[in-house]
Amino acid sequence: MKGKILPIFGCSFSVVIISVLAVIPVSGIYYLGKSIWYVSYYENSTGKVVSCSENNIKMRGVLYAMVIESDSGLHITANHHVNKEMCFDAQGETVNILINPNNKKEGVINTFRERWKIPFIFLGLPVIILIIYFKKRFWAAKNA
Repeated sequence: MKGKILPIFGCSFSVVIISVLAVIPVSGIYYLGKSIWYVSYYENSTGKVVSCSENNIKMRGVLYAMVIESDSGLHITANHHVNKEMCFDAQGETVNILINPNNKKEGVINTFRERWKIPFIFLGLPVIILIIYFKKRFWAAKNA
């Protein structure tokens, strides 16, 4: 019995690991393409942080998202959440935003956290894992 379960578990575990390692870079490429599309097609503008939106996030407590108002009166809520002090300290700061030229009521925030952080993490994580994997293989082959 034990001889039959172990190979099945090992194979299933390998499938899960390979799937995760495939999904992460694909997600990173998706978010990178989305960010490049926004930067390429939306118009640059600026806005000011006017308030903070409170969000109760499970297991992390209450976090806040900055609300930015553009010169034209458009309100954009950040996707990135921060603690209360960081959010309220940012009030009045000028932030770069991107506005859809075809629909002036649609815009996104153009900061590193909002546009580039997720793609860099999702694309960098598999690279780090592969470097560790090949380093261990090279080290094992060198010492064998």
